Amino acid sequence: MASPLTMYVQIKQDKVSQGIAAAALQSFTQGVQAGLDKAGIVHYATLALIPNPSTVPGKPVKGYLAILLMTDFDLAMNPYLDTFWDMGGGIKDAIAAIASISFNPVPPIKTKTQFENFINSVNLTPAPKTGGWKNFYQAYPLTVEQINAG
Repeated sequence: MASPLTMYVQIKQDKVSQGIAAAALQSFTQGVQAGLDKAGIVHYATLALIPNPSTVPGKPVKGYLAILLMTDFDLAMNPYLDTFWDMGGGIKDAIAAIASISFNPVPPIKTKTQFENFINSVNLTPAPKTGGWKNFYQAYPLTVEQINAG
């Protein structure tokens, strides 16, 4: 059974943070593909920018309120996160960059525990304490490794 990550991070409204968010969207696939392929445990990964809400009907608003990263993966959450911390580089750096533009202050991520704690604190789909997810559906029981071997 796969596991979900729905990482929602409200971001700062300054020009630099907004630029980092826009750049993250433009380079997401290129920046994470090698690490995700190497890990061999991620079914899907999507990055989306949530636009700022309009306060006046019909009047467009500029900028982004938040970053939303969604992944479905094999393993439990912290072993999944540990995979990317231990690899270093791309994905680890991308998460640190997202943390740096978080609207809610986040200390610089320097340890595996800080990495795990940050992601777990902004995950909208944490693992249930008992039973299975009530908000996650998986159509097949195969792992990424089994699918790629088929």
